[in-house]
Amino acid sequence: MSEAAAPGFSLKDTIVILPVMGTGLAMCWEVGSFLPIGGAAFSYFSITEHLAFAVPALPFAILFSLSIICGAAFTERFVALELRIRGLGRTLFILLSVLALLSLYWLIVYGRSAFYLTLALTSVFLLATQLVAEPKLRLGLTAGGIVISMLLLALAAGVDFMRYRLSREAPATIDTAAGSVSGVVVRAGERGVMMYDRAGLKFTFVRWDAVKGIDWQRAPLLRAIAPKAP
Repeated sequence: MSEAAAPGFSLKDTIVILPVMGTGLAMCWEVGSFLPIGGAAFSYFSITEHLAFAVPALPFAILFSLSIICGAAFTERFVALELRIRGLGRTLFILLSVLALLSLYWLIVYGRSAFYLTLALTSVFLLATQLVAEPKLRLGLTAGGIVISMLLLALAAGVDFMRYRLSREAPATIDTAAGSVSGVVVRAGERGVMMYDRAGLKFTFVRWDAVKGIDWQRAPLLRAIAPKAP
């Protein structure tokens, strides 16, 4: 006798899907971090190096992925609950309205922030899905919107992280055969170092065979959350 399939994900499915989704979100963050640099610069490094660059974002990506899986696992239970409790949809509508207003407020306070702009737009989209009358269709659109929102938020977080580094991180000095080069170390891979000259607003790729030494300042443990555009 075959067992009936339980709604949602089993523990085995979660163990397989969680690292895949987490890696996907971390890679979205990595791709977003190259948008302020330029798309062509992405090919300067290998896929293995990009995976290594995405490791700092992986713990946050795992948490986001876990929240998505939990939401998908209990979708059918939420549908049944909403059919019994009419006020559940209204409560979700109010919470999304508050999130949209807070996102717009943060966007005004912190200025040009890709993350808060994306959060505001996705909140408005999720808010619009709550106007659908059919409960199953509404929750299906909400679940799909949440997945897309997480991917876009990871991409936007990478954009803001790189913009923050380019505008605020202390520059390093690289000694080469042609002289010293000063700038923010953006990425360091197997072939060389990518640097950003804040004064000249340009990027430079220095190959390792030309590098004699690198000097940099100690970075603070806690940094400001609000990004500032370069």
